[in-house]
Amino acid sequence: MPFIIPVGVGVIIQVIKIGIDICKGKPFFRTSIFTAGWFPSVHSWLAASISTLVFLEEGAWSLLFCFTVIIAFDAMNVRYEAGKHAKYLNNIRTELKNVFHKNTPQGDILKERIGHTPREVVGWLLCGICLTILLYQV
Repeated sequence: MPFIIPVGVGVIIQVIKIGIDICKGKPFFRTSIFTAGWFPSVHSWLAASISTLVFLEEGAWSLLFCFTVIIAFDAMNVRYEAGKHAKYLNNIRTELKNVFHKNTPQGDILKERIGHTPREVVGWLLCGICLTILLYQV
């Protein structure tokens, strides 16, 4: 029944995320239950939970364990850098609008927060691992 452990971790993390948002003064909407992004990252914690579960069941040399490590690398590096690029492009767009004093084409502002900082990755790894080990022993 190990499948239920990552699901339980995901539910716990989403409740924590909603609690953090409420403490920050953000209003609660029913759709808040399914929102993604920011910290804590539910998909990242699920990856940590699945990695830990695979490690506990199959060992460190499992292909699945190696795959989940790649997910952590992606969250910390590739997506974080893409967010930095989005911020740079948004700044260029603002500067062009200011220089030409014209209406530049209106489009969506690029999402700047699509990855996680190394500190956040370490945080979700530790929490995901601890929650998984706790639920695994129950």
